[in-house]
Parts: sequence; structure tokens; C-alpha cells
Amino acid sequence: MPSGLRIWNSSGVLIQDISDRLGRLFAEYTVPAIAYPNSYTISVPGYALDGNWFWAPYKEMPSGLSVVESAGSIRIQNTYAYSTGSFVLVVFRVG
Repeated sequence: MPSGLRIWNSSGVLIQDISDRLGRLFAEYTVPAIAYPNSYTISVPGYALDGNWFWAPYKEMPSGLSVVESAGSIRIQNTYAYSTGSFVLVVFRVG
């Protein structure tokens, strides 16, 4: 029986497919409302840009946000002229 993980967005588009590997939930982070032009950084211990880590919003991510990944952190930047609502970001590790 196959194992792995597939994630679709609210439009039904497949955004992550690791159905051939096992993905594990690493952590959930609540991102507060972010006022323009500020950003919010989440420290994620061990997070690497090696293809074994990925993130996804739980439910929907507010419009006007951009995400920048780096080793050990994820930064969410408000690029919209208004404040955003809060949301939950989930981080997965493969392997």
C-alpha cells in the first residue's frame, strides 16, 4: 500500500506531491495579522532548503503575502497595502 502525502489548495490544484515518500508533520505555527509593509519570521529548527522540508497554510493564507524560505526560518512579508488576518502555517519534513 502506498504511503506519502498530497496537498491540494482551495481551488483543487495539487500543490505538493510526495506520495512516494513519507512526510511527517513537524510543527504548526500561528502567524498573526501583519500590517503593511511589515513581515513576520518563524524560526524552524533544522529547516533546510534541501527538498526534505515544505510548508503549507492550514485552510487559506490571506492575500497579499509573500513567503521567503531560508535555512532555519520562514519569513512572511505583507506586500499588500492593508493588514492581513492571522492564519496557521504547517511545516512538514520528508523522510
